[in-house]
Amino acid sequence: MKVVIDGLGGDFAPEEIVRGVIEARKTGGPEIIITGPENILEKEFSEAGGMPAGVEIHNTSQKVEMDEPPSKVIKEKKDSSLVVGARLVKEGKGQAFISAGNTGAVMASGIFIIGRLKGIDRPGIATPIPGEKKMSLLIDAGANADCKANHMLHFAYMGKLYMEKVLARKDPKIALLNVGHEAQKGSKLYQEAYSLLKTGDLNFVGNLEGRELFSEQCDVLVCDGFVGNITLKVTEGVAQTIITMLKNEVGRSVKAKAGALLMKGALKSMKNRMDYEEFGGAPLLGLQSPVVICHGSSKAKAIKNAIFVGAEIVEKKVIEGLGQLL
Repeated sequence: MKVVIDGLGGDFAPEEIVRGVIEARKTGGPEIIITGPENILEKEFSEAGGMPAGVEIHNTSQKVEMDEPPSKVIKEKKDSSLVVGARLVKEGKGQAFISAGNTGAVMASGIFIIGRLKGIDRPGIATPIPGEKKMSLLIDAGANADCKANHMLHFAYMGKLYMEKVLARKDPKIALLNVGHEAQKGSKLYQEAYSLLKTGDLNFVGNLEGRELFSEQCDVLVCDGFVGNITLKVTEGVAQTIITMLKNEVGRSVKAKAGALLMKGALKSMKNRMDYEEFGGAPLLGLQSPVVICHGSSKAKAIKNAIFVGAEIVEKKVIEGLGQLL
């Protein structure tokens, strides 16, 4: 198996991408093709201790900026590390594509180069949501700002299969993220989605409110991409604010510092559970090959974990399962 990774994608590329590739190979990761300018990547590997066995560079001449329109990228950046990476997977030279680059461009490359699965109108970003004892999945976390009810039904089926295949959750519970528990709550779109989810052959447990996001009452939480992306960004912001506030409070007194020292293990465990780098990246489900979208500020740890996410999707035959869903 080979995983293809965009060597210039993200705020800290190529340094952190290269470090993540090295760490992945050191810890038993798959073979990797990294795309980008050969001279730049070779220099980065040399400075990081050398290029490991099982890693190859595919030379490219262009870079996709984080704010470039996806349509422009597809048309004018055909030799970019991002577009070439997607094309290598389409050609079968790699089995999964990973990028921390321009999210819109990654999605466009996935849809127009790798291609959608038959029966799936809209791919969805499936983002892990931490809980006290187990992880749940939020889908769609930003791929589709405008959705129809049947798209949300597809998200539910894709999330269900991912949880069954990757996390071995038998008959996972599906919920709809909404403004209230009653079936008639929410916009017309959400009322229609509720009806479809209820009548499908899913373990649908009804609506969940935003305050129940981390309650572990469901395994897959369905929403449109507009709501999902706002939810995700608010969650990240709250988590970071809590960590910052705790650090500030600890520094206010000797007693607080002593208490923090006693709670060091528990605080570290909580931070790890809320850290997106632990999850690596979010799979874009509904395509003909695995695509994993990483946070733009991903560093080596997140890149390493994203590589393992992509490899696991291949190993667990998630794409084959999705192809038989609809």
